[in-house]
Amino acid sequence: SGGVFGPSLFIGGVLGAIVGKLAHYFYPDIAVSYIPYVVVGMGGFFAGVANAPIASVVMVSELTGSYTLLPALMTVAIFSLILSHRFSIYKGQKLNKFHSPAHHWDLTRSYLREIKVSEAMSHYINENFVIETDPFRKLIKIADKKRRTDFIVQTSDYKYQGVLSFRHLGSELIEQHRVQDSKVKDIPTEKVPSMQLNEPLSVALDIFLNHDVDKIAVTSSNNTLMGYIAFRDILRSYHGKIIKKDENNEEPPETA
Repeated sequence: SGGVFGPSLFIGGVLGAIVGKLAHYFYPDIAVSYIPYVVVGMGGFFAGVANAPIASVVMVSELTGSYTLLPALMTVAIFSLILSHRFSIYKGQKLNKFHSPAHHWDLTRSYLREIKVSEAMSHYINENFVIETDPFRKLIKIADKKRRTDFIVQTSDYKYQGVLSFRHLGSELIEQHRVQDSKVKDIPTEKVPSMQLNEPLSVALDIFLNHDVDKIAVTSSNNTLMGYIAFRDILRSYHGKIIKKDENNEEPPETA
């Protein structure tokens, strides 16, 4: 890469100097010196021929030791990229990181959108579901014995209510409700959105990122519980999708 990086900066600097000289000749009061044009030309030219506007702006600013020309450099880099985005001096350059083998195993939304909840849903494990009329002490025993932290709360007719998380309650509140012999319905629950079987795992990932829980309820159209999605289910399904793509030598899907 050194064989194209250095010449790119040189060519850009020369072009910038030419523009600067012409600007100084015609508008000497505005363009006092051509030197800033050299710096902007270096960054702008490399941004266009390498399709790397951010990298070129940062590198040229660091090479010159100054960020005073950053607004002009960013403007030129953007216009340069728009005019030459179809071409690149790097013949092996990929369209984006989703087409790069180096990022092949990254958790990308493009693959997750292809996997439905019905393909990844965990089996129904009774210990992970509690009825709102159950005593809170029952949950404490299950949490201690099974190492559970989050429970999906349902009504007596199996309607989804929310997620009860021991991690969010805190030890003092847990002890208080244990002493009071409270019911599950007396404990504050997390209003975590549920999912349906035909929804993609990309939606599940958004819910996990926005709510600090380790499982998401899967319900039918009338809010009846059918199971749940755990984060490990996303990883397992994504891993299976990648393995299948590799075996079939398929290209990754386009992503916005």
